[in-house]
Amino acid sequence: MVRWFVVLVLAVALTVRASVAQAKMMEHFDLGGLVAQSEAVVIADRIGAGAPGGNGEPTTRYKIVKVLRGAIADTAVDVWDQIYRTNGHAIDARVVMFLARHHKQWFIVPSGLRVIERGGVFRFTQQRNPGPYEMVHQGHDPEDQWGKSDVQLDLAGLEQAIAAAGRRVDALAAAGKLTDVAKRRAAVLAVFAPPAIPGPGPGFYADVLARDARALLATQGDLEGALLVDARDRTEPWQRRDFAALLDLVAYAKEAKYPADLRALAIGAISRHGRYWNDAATVRMVIAQLDDPDPRVRAAACDAAARLANVSASDPAQRKLLAQLVAETRAAIARRFAIETDNRVLHAFAKAYEHQLRAPLPPRTALPLVAARARIDGAWLLIDVQCLRPKIRITKGKVIATHNGKSDDVKTFSVAWHCRDERAGGVQTKDPAVPLATGRYALAVELVVDQVTVQLPLGELESDAHAAMELVP
Repeated sequence: MVRWFVVLVLAVALTVRASVAQAKMMEHFDLGGLVAQSEAVVIADRIGAGAPGGNGEPTTRYKIVKVLRGAIADTAVDVWDQIYRTNGHAIDARVVMFLARHHKQWFIVPSGLRVIERGGVFRFTQQRNPGPYEMVHQGHDPEDQWGKSDVQLDLAGLEQAIAAAGRRVDALAAAGKLTDVAKRRAAVLAVFAPPAIPGPGPGFYADVLARDARALLATQGDLEGALLVDARDRTEPWQRRDFAALLDLVAYAKEAKYPADLRALAIGAISRHGRYWNDAATVRMVIAQLDDPDPRVRAAACDAAARLANVSASDPAQRKLLAQLVAETRAAIARRFAIETDNRVLHAFAKAYEHQLRAPLPPRTALPLVAARARIDGAWLLIDVQCLRPKIRITKGKVIATHNGKSDDVKTFSVAWHCRDERAGGVQTKDPAVPLATGRYALAVELVVDQVTVQLPLGELESDAHAAMELVP
């Protein structure tokens, strides 16, 4: 079935026609997400201009060569494809398209075009906003969506990958029909890769299967299962949709008997929920979690509570309540910041003051003096360091990975430090990327802070057989 958001994107696309300057955030999907949204997946040859569309937009005619999945009676289709930029490339006439219909008119599911150049397959992502879809290598799916593929598929490899994606879609549909809660949850989770922290990859990737699986389990009363899916979703958190009732998320988040990592995810889902800002009891529950024993919960609570400072209301009564809640939030965060010692929580506090609260850091006497967080961008480890007091000077930085009791310097990294009194700086390696050997590593950043060498833990990193890295929650 074609989902409403695909139809909406189509409507926007037909309205703006070729004027990509008017484009907004354009999601792209892995092959499973494309299959799930398609009525037919076809190999086709571009044969010329098609008939004008319903709004007069130009189209391209494609002759269907082979149907890979679904059913389509037409031997040729006219589709609008000008949002897919291929300038400067000598692409073949042969393409693969993921097709759906709106008012009997076929269209390409957003990002659902694959083209071939010199035998290699390319997919499409939005590289700039606003901007069109642009060509990037199609690697192993879905791993290449989060930078974990070191190959480019050819057409035969793409056909195999589409077949595998179809099996994932079918497996999720079959799992949804199971009546046993434990078996249904296990079958759903088997569709996804293990949990990892999303990286800042290019474009706006959205995991449609995770989106569907969360909603499936939540509507069948398995909120914990939905949160386990949330941990496996590589979509950036701010792009994810509501999937459970606010009261259910609140009841889970505040209950200490549940796993702390899932409670933290529940708090994140609360902060994105459409009703969060208007529910004083929920906001105060989130504020209370600033004192939770687990640092993962405290960090999530800090982020969720601080977001309130950027909310506005037109109703006078709502503005008054909002002002009161923001004041309570600021006071609670300042109180906890003064005594907090965990690195990840302190980094969350520092970023909250910088981006949400937009205020100087309050006074603090406890150690440490700095906090850091790691992210992955392809072969690079990106380390963001925040000073927690004024007049701190950082002069050196490097990243250390420990595996099986042996510590080595990471050869490809960027460490950037930020202090509120303009003492910013950083260091970045200049050598070609040197991958870590396969294994799981404990990461730390080593800094020289006010002439004293300190190490801050950054969590665990996993490097696979392709030398691709992921941060493990």
